[in-house]
Amino acid sequence: DSATVTVSTDWRSEQPEMEVDYVLHDGDRHITVTSRYSNPHDEPVQFALRDSVRVDRGFTHDLNPSLYLCHDFWWRQAYGIVPVDHELTSVGDTVQRGRPVLGYKGENGSKITLQPGETYTLTRMLIPGEHDLDVQATTRSLHGESLTSMALVVTDPNGFVPESQVVVTQGGNEIGKALTPDAGPLMLRLPAGDYSI
Repeated sequence: DSATVTVSTDWRSEQPEMEVDYVLHDGDRHITVTSRYSNPHDEPVQFALRDSVRVDRGFTHDLNPSLYLCHDFWWRQAYGIVPVDHELTSVGDTVQRGRPVLGYKGENGSKITLQPGETYTLTRMLIPGEHDLDVQATTRSLHGESLTSMALVVTDPNGFVPESQVVVTQGGNEIGKALTPDAGPLMLRLPAGDYSI
């Protein structure tokens, strides 16, 4: 089973018509976002494949061709965008400035030309998580990687320590970080390997 929300826009002169589906399937850890562009005009239209991302201050931002990730460590929220059959780029320095505008590069580049009656589809996965390690794990699962789950508990002589800062490194490089919850273990999913915590 799945739930779908569809948003459509009215076309304007020299601009494509667009319809966006947000789909959540049972059991998925992500929302599938599909944009369909069509040309209802009598002349070709050209446009750039872009998404504007609105996030509050306090988020850190990371971008590579296969994943955009933003993370608010203290508020325990992270979000990732994973493109399908496209590569991610930053439009100018928008990611560095914290007001990301993401570009998508497909087989024919980042600008699309539609002839009258033609359509184009852009699909990406929107991944929510409690921390950047959570988003990275879901991204790896989407790419078919095998993951191992672990439960981490931080204690001292007085018992459980909530809101402990946990940093995971591999080969001296930080992989991600998270806060332990107010109660219960911190759940992590990582590929096989040697890590320091």
